[in-house]
Amino acid sequence: MCSHQREKRLILHVGTEKTGTTSIQNLLAVNRKRLREEGFLFPQSLGPVNHTLLAAACLDDGVLDNIKAHNLAQNRCDEETFRQRLRASFEDELTSGEPWHTLIVSTELLHSRLTQPSEMECLWDFFRAFVEEINVVLFLRRQDEQALSRYSSVLRAGHSGFDDVFEDLGAHFYLRRPPERNVNDFEQYYDYRKLIERFLPVVPPENILVRSYHDYQCGDGVVKEFLNLAGLTDLPLESCDLGLNRPMSAKAQYIMGAVNKAGKPWHRNGLRNLYYKYLQGTIESENPGEPRKISREEAKRFLENFNESNEWVRSHFFTERASLFDTDFSKYPQEVDYAPFESELRRKIISYQRRALFSPLLEIKRTAIGRAFGWLKKSRNASHRFTTQAASEAQHFIRCLPRASPLPLRGSKPEFRFALARILGRDHFP
Repeated sequence: MCSHQREKRLILHVGTEKTGTTSIQNLLAVNRKRLREEGFLFPQSLGPVNHTLLAAACLDDGVLDNIKAHNLAQNRCDEETFRQRLRASFEDELTSGEPWHTLIVSTELLHSRLTQPSEMECLWDFFRAFVEEINVVLFLRRQDEQALSRYSSVLRAGHSGFDDVFEDLGAHFYLRRPPERNVNDFEQYYDYRKLIERFLPVVPPENILVRSYHDYQCGDGVVKEFLNLAGLTDLPLESCDLGLNRPMSAKAQYIMGAVNKAGKPWHRNGLRNLYYKYLQGTIESENPGEPRKISREEAKRFLENFNESNEWVRSHFFTERASLFDTDFSKYPQEVDYAPFESELRRKIISYQRRALFSPLLEIKRTAIGRAFGWLKKSRNASHRFTTQAASEAQHFIRCLPRASPLPLRGSKPEFRFALARILGRDHFP
């Protein structure tokens, strides 16, 4: 049967966060053209690699997370205009080009950001007219490991702490939200039962494909299992770097938490502070070392918060198991003491904080230069006038130079007391 005659389906990869999503997305992006030739569409309109634009568009009006705020400021439009433009671009990509039978959408922000029924309804509106079947792919990670791995992302979002790995930190990803909008990690991020129930009004249980991250975390196991679930195992795909999103060291986390008190990764209007993002990357690269650790008892106490939820997931999707996750905590030390960091890293922190304070000035300079070059690029006529005028000004300056400042005889010093210079870009006669 030809690909355009087959029943069209959607593979919706929800994550969760910190379960190899970046590796999956990069593999799909690298092979986008080949996938399309075989009838698998990994759209570029929703985001070149990670489909974060989809999650941003589906957030309720008035709710601005860091992704949505940046895109609204960058495109200089309101929320509804952004949503309409994205939907039009997405629909154009789906209805043009080679025929397809499987649409693959992947962003872990569907796990962490879309928590309201109205937002899920907006999500389904993007796909209703194009697919007959929806499959949700979901990799779950034990909550204590999820929290520990996620903490680096919280710091990159501007959080200025270090000792609060297991606290409610989701609000740090939002620049603005209405008072009635509840952001609660314990209910919306770590509760996997509630996460799955968000999809049940539209997706039947048998189409929600839940996997334990721990079963596939070695090597490229997660990527291979996703390809198997999507029906891509027989398609030769170009490989890419699967060692992405490496963990931040404990020292880098401690430094970044302190430096975040002096700077923020985005501006008040929502645009990313690119120089501060670069500084954060510098902190990570210049401070390698052992990853962050937590004590064994802390991890156990935290996981107990989700025993009931995890049992519900087990009874519905892992009936052959005695428990959803293993209960081995031996990889955690009995005690953890990072108190020596305070004196050991003080000088580095002060140095990075000084650089953070200068980042707004550097960003202003970058923005000014970028707009100047953007203006020249957009206006060919203006660019032509500028280069033509500059050339004529230079020629005129050369012609006037002998009269303005005679060249001295060899071995003698110049006699003149004044020098006359012409400013390029002015129309005044010298």
